[in-house]
Amino acid sequence: MPEYSQLGLSPHTAPKTAIRNTQIVPEHYPSMILRFAGLDDLPALDRLENECFDSPRFPLPVLVDFILADGAYVLIAFTEPPGYRNTVMGAIMFVVQNKEEGKVGRIASLAVLKEFRKQGLGRRMMSEAEAVIHQAGARRVYLEVAVNNSAAISLYKSCGYVITERLEHYYGLNEH
Repeated sequence: MPEYSQLGLSPHTAPKTAIRNTQIVPEHYPSMILRFAGLDDLPALDRLENECFDSPRFPLPVLVDFILADGAYVLIAFTEPPGYRNTVMGAIMFVVQNKEEGKVGRIASLAVLKEFRKQGLGRRMMSEAEAVIHQAGARRVYLEVAVNNSAAISLYKSCGYVITERLEHYYGLNEH
């Protein structure tokens, strides 16, 4: 298992096209929709945070900031197959920041409900978030992940991320 908790992505050579309120059709969920979140999505996002993360998780005021702030984004995926009407399957929160070296993207959170994992949803949301980040002018993307979150580390590595450093106590005392 990797010892490090911050991963970085090398710049893509060609930006992708971002989506906005567009229905996509993945193989497992033909009626899945991926779109930017609004304030009316807060209850579902809060439930998603609580179900996917023990701690730390983002409180409601932080979720509101991600939805409303310039340069901050929340993409949600939901579907309407039998038994899952209007179920939020997952979400990704990310920002584009101005740094000394230029614009930089940061993936702040990726959450997928357990019943929807291992089906490409996390990878699809990562791809769409990276597209938005690159369209905003960023050429570098980074994120942090707990060293004991092997499933997330595996996903991020498969998306092209590499371990760059370990952030001691990032998630609290003796939590990396």
